[in-house]
Amino acid sequence: MAYFSKNDSQTLKDLFSSNEEKKILKFSKDYSGKDVEHYNAYKTTKTWKQFQANGGKFNDIVKCFKLNNLEINFKNIDSKDDGDNVKNIIQNSKASYEQALNDKAIKADRLKAENAINKALIAEDKKMAKAAIKESYKILAKCEKECKTNKRKHSQIMKKVHKEVIQILNVKAKKLKKEQQEAKKAEKEAKKADKEAKKAEKEAKKAEKEAKKADKEAKKADKEAVQDSDNNDSDSADAQQDQEVVEMELEDHDAQESKSDNDEDSGDDEDFEMTIKKMKLPQLKEELKKKGCKNIKGNKSELQARLLACN
Repeated sequence: MAYFSKNDSQTLKDLFSSNEEKKILKFSKDYSGKDVEHYNAYKTTKTWKQFQANGGKFNDIVKCFKLNNLEINFKNIDSKDDGDNVKNIIQNSKASYEQALNDKAIKADRLKAENAINKALIAEDKKMAKAAIKESYKILAKCEKECKTNKRKHSQIMKKVHKEVIQILNVKAKKLKKEQQEAKKAEKEAKKADKEAKKAEKEAKKAEKEAKKADKEAKKADKEAVQDSDNNDSDSADAQQDQEVVEMELEDHDAQESKSDNDEDSGDDEDFEMTIKKMKLPQLKEELKKKGCKNIKGNKSELQARLLACN
């Protein structure tokens, strides 16, 4: 059977690679295996890099674990979490391997006992057969007892390993969750700051635009004020001149009212109508006042019609 699972083997390889120059290997001086020369070539190495340089391979590491010829110095490993994880893997694998060896030995003893029973049954000497059967039952009882003891020990070790693994995973999960929360908080604050900066920039542009608009309107108002002042002066002079012309025409009109009512009235009405059409709004209002008309409100055409009606 494999001493380490595929995932556990990869975890150990990754640990050795990431700590290749750390003194984490400690091989025993005595070796009980067959390839002593090969073992002697790397047994004094302390680091993974030295181990590989002296011809060592990962299969040699597995073999040394099986023979209890290798210890790992976890104090020199960079990451405590990785060290604890590998430590649990090694303990678990060792317990599983020892359990498998015990099961194998028990199976061999059981087979041996069964063979002894078969031989005893075949043997002519009943006494020998009974003794063999009795011995076989003793061996079976011993095997069953050792099997139960080993299973109990293995269960206790596995509970401890499982608890430690859960603790490591919980610590990593909490750490990861905290980092994710901090990253989200930082991202949210950055977005908020960016939003406020854009808002401030937008308000600044708006204020600048409104200032330009106000300046433009002020210049326009100044220009219109100048134009209104010029127009008022011009309109006042024109109105005074036109008023004098109208008064002269009205005097001529009043002088001719004593002529005949038929022909002369018709001609005077046409002249009066032409005079009214030439009048401006202030002149029309002034003339209506002279005629005794109290209502002098309205546009030019309304005032002209009202003045004709008062004639």
